[in-house]
This record gives sequence, structure tokens and C-alpha cells, in this order.
Amino acid sequence: MSKTKVVVILILATVLIFSIATLIVNKSINSDNNLTEVDIKNLDLDLDCTGVWEDSPLCVERKNAFIALQNFDRRMSDLNELVQESNINNYNQSKIIKREGDKFLKDEFYFKAEKKYKEALDILNKLDSDFSKNINELTNKAKYEYNNNNLEKALEVFLELKKIIKDKEIEEYISKIQNRDKILKYNLEAQENLLKNKFKISREKNEDALLLDNQYKPTLSLKLEIIEKEKQFNFTLILEGFYKALDSNNFFEAAAKIEEAAKIIPNSVELTQAKNIFITKERKFLISKYSSEKNNLIKLENWSDAINSLNKIKKINSSLIDSSEEEYLLNAIKFYKLWAIHKNQPNRLSSSDVFDEMTNNYKLGKKLSNSETKILNRDLSEMSSLIDQYSKRIVIKFSSDNETYLDILRFKKFNPFEELSISVRPGEYTFVAKKPGVESVIKKYEITPIMKVLYLYISCNNSCKIREING
Repeated sequence: MSKTKVVVILILATVLIFSIATLIVNKSINSDNNLTEVDIKNLDLDLDCTGVWEDSPLCVERKNAFIALQNFDRRMSDLNELVQESNINNYNQSKIIKREGDKFLKDEFYFKAEKKYKEALDILNKLDSDFSKNINELTNKAKYEYNNNNLEKALEVFLELKKIIKDKEIEEYISKIQNRDKILKYNLEAQENLLKNKFKISREKNEDALLLDNQYKPTLSLKLEIIEKEKQFNFTLILEGFYKALDSNNFFEAAAKIEEAAKIIPNSVELTQAKNIFITKERKFLISKYSSEKNNLIKLENWSDAINSLNKIKKINSSLIDSSEEEYLLNAIKFYKLWAIHKNQPNRLSSSDVFDEMTNNYKLGKKLSNSETKILNRDLSEMSSLIDQYSKRIVIKFSSDNETYLDILRFKKFNPFEELSISVRPGEYTFVAKKPGVESVIKKYEITPIMKVLYLYISCNNSCKIREING
């Protein structure tokens, strides 16, 4: 075989090995968390890590080496923009060690390559740790100066931090410091308007300050002060309206003001005092009102409404009630209840019990009457006349066939007779004539006070009859 052919074969073999190696490496990297591609174009890799060789010790070492390289590159990428003059030497040293690892990787000393990559990574991690420590120290210093109101020093440190890292909190602190003059101006305007009770403007200025810095304590304190003073102002204004309504005896409006004030400051001493004053004055007013009503109703002899007014007073304060007056009103109501029945149904007075009832009621009315009870006196006069009328006795004389039974409903029953005479009070009477085997007859007669004698004939021959006859 010629030298030229050997060279060609070697070249083709190298290309083939490179292609296979590239596929193997890519597969190894992609199978482990999508590792960053490593430039291995110039590496002469002829190690077969496919199939059964994938888990061989040498293939595992190579895989670990590439993982270590990927971890280094990732950390290097994170720190590229953060490296300062103070740590540039260590940063460069890590790059030198990494290149040593690259040489071992090229020479297929994978274990040594992994070791170098990890060594270089440790340096970067130390740099990152130192960097974080430095950032924390600067941040704490900046916040310390800020909290102690050394704003220029704080701003200087925060601006230094801004050059190193991008952080939202740092940007916010810088903004707060740079806007401090505006914040103080807004707070001053809010305070001035608060003193003038211009709460709306005061709140607006306070909100403007909070938009620039929602954690500045003087602004937050001012917000609470505005809320409290506005609340107290409105509370006092409502109570003034309450007392004005109370002075006018407008208890409905006064009660509404009490409820309105309670929504603002529910447990204040002023509110408790206002409630007590309201209760006392309302009770006094109502007692006076109901007492006046009662007395006027008594004069009008409106006994039912008068007792209602008295009961209203009793509900407020029972100790104010005169028991004798209450008894008088109750008796007056009792009197008129019976009088209404007797007056509208005078014929019931034919009953002795009803007549006695009215007589006793008349006596009760007399006890209640005086020179001022004109209506009662008039009704007593009418009752007296009615008593006189129904005190009379009217004679009823019966004649019969000595075979007929007489039944005076709600009065008395009589056996057959020829002649019968009874005396009754005026009223309406129902007579029943009856005889066994003969249809009975019922007849009503109005016995008036002007009558002297009533003659009636009853009989039940073929049929029962009751008729009035001349004496």
C-alpha cells in the first residue's frame, strides 16, 4: 500500500471517529440536564461510549468531566459582570486552572480534567461568596445610614451597589432618597391643610407622599393623624347636630344622629353622655306629653284614650302613676261598657238580674260624677229615667179554656187555668200556648212602660191561639 493511500485512509478514519465522538458527547451532555455544548472540535476522541460501553468507568469519568465543565461555565457566566479589581486575580486564576482541565480533557485524562474543573469552580464559588458578603455589608451599611437619616451617605452606598448588581429594592431606596424633598413638601402641605380642617386636600397630599415612599414613618404617622382628626371632627359635628335636634325636641333626628356618631366612634365617653342625656330628656318630654294628653282626655270624658295615655306613662315610670286616678279611669270604662249595652237593649231590663245590674252600674256612675263630668251627668240622668220606666209593674190578665199550657219564655211556666193574673216589668215577652196533640203557637208582645193592664186569651181546641182582648 502506498503512503498516499495510507494518509487518505487515516484522514477518513479521523473524520469518522470525530463524527462518532461528537454524537456520543452530545448524547452524554443532553442526557444530563441539557449541558452546555463544549467546543471539542479539536479533540481527537475515539472512545466508544455507546451501548454496553455507556456505563464503563472511563465513559462515566468523561461524562463527569463534561458535567464539571458545564457547571464551571455556568458560574463563570454568572460572575462575568460582577468581577471587580479586588478579585480579578482569583477570577483569572480560575480561568488558568480551567484551561489545565481543558488540556487533560483533550488528552483523555477525564478524571484529572474533572478535578481541575471542580478546583476552578471552587475558586468561582469563593468569589461568589465573597461578592455576596460584600453586597450584604454594603446593603446593611446603606440601610443603616438611611434609617439614621444620613441620606447623602446612604445614597452614595446605594449608587455604588447599583453599579454592582441589579436589584429592585436598591432602586426603590434610591428613588425614596431622591424624592425626599418632594415627600417633605407634600407632608408639610398635608399638615397645613389638616390644621384648617381641609381633610380632602390633606389626604390627597399625604397620598402623593406615600406614592413616593409608602414606608416613610412620618408620612405614615401623618396618615393616621389625618384619619383620626377627620374622624373626631365629623364625630363632633354630628354631636352638635344631635344637641341642636334635642333642644328642639326632635327626638327622631336626635336618635338618628346618635346612631350616626356611633358608627364613627362607638365607645366614646361623649357618646355615652349624649345617650344618657337623650334618654332622660325624651322620658321627661314624653311623660309631660302623655300627662297633658291624659288630663285633656279626662276633661273630654274620653276615658279609653285617657287610660291609654296613663299606661304610656306607666310604661316609662310606674312610680309616677296615681293609683286612685287609674282606678277612677278603669271604673269609668267599666261603667260605659255596661251603659252601652243597657241603653241599646233596654228590653233586657225586664230581667231582674239585668235590672239589678243596671241599678248597680248607676250607683257606680254617681260615684264617678262631679260638676265637671257633664257628659256623664247627662248619661246618668238618662239612665235614671230608664230605671224609673223599668221599675214599673204592668199587669197581664189571662183567660183560658182550662186545657191549655202557658209558657212565658225566660220567665215562668203555667199549667192549664181559667183565669190568671201576673205583674211584670216593661219589656219584650214571648208567650207559648200548647196542648198535647195540638200544634203550639208562639207570640211576642212589647210591654211598654205606658201600659197599665194587658188582657190576653189563650186556647188550644182545634188549634192553639193567643189574642189580645178588651178588659
